Amino acid sequence: MAGARKQFDPDSVVTLAMSVFQENGYEQSSINELLDVMQIQRSSFYSTFGSKRSLFLRALTEYSAKVLRRIRLEVLESSDDYIQNILDWLTFLTSSMTTGRAVEMGARSFLEVAQSDPEVNEIAESFFLELEKILYTALQRSNKKVVLKGINLQQLASLIASQVEASLLLHKAGVPINIIQNSILVIRALLDHGLEPK
Repeated sequence: MAGARKQFDPDSVVTLAMSVFQENGYEQSSINELLDVMQIQRSSFYSTFGSKRSLFLRALTEYSAKVLRRIRLEVLESSDDYIQNILDWLTFLTSSMTTGRAVEMGARSFLEVAQSDPEVNEIAESFFLELEKILYTALQRSNKKVVLKGINLQQLASLIASQVEASLLLHKAGVPINIIQNSILVIRALLDHGLEPK
């Protein structure tokens, strides 16, 4: 039918947009490249998303939720050995940094824009608070307590989440991976030797 508007699923094209932001970061992703990858018309883009920034915020929010779902599965549901699940996830994280996958859209975009953009910063803060909750739940389910005086499970979960955030920042800044791995080793040592059965 001549003149008919092309129909598309906004959720599907947001997923496609994620790949562009993941590859280029926010600043280097052009509207034209987004339109090419999303395979939609410029008018449809603006009527659906309003702006590149709005699309970016939506993509970042959805990407964050997707990553948190994956972490939740790996840390809380992959086995009943919750400490080992956290250790395995930390191993995955550091190996992802080695291969470059950890500075995907989430890490790159958080780090690129969060300091200057309150909305992106809010998404980043929400992400790391939710990560902390997942870790705390796993630590609670482990039926272990922290051996070190003055530190409880909540503080340990906060420490791990903060170390993950710091590691991503260091990786983005170009700090050698062996230095980042050494900082993660401290967390691993706390999990291996700083906990005992309740």
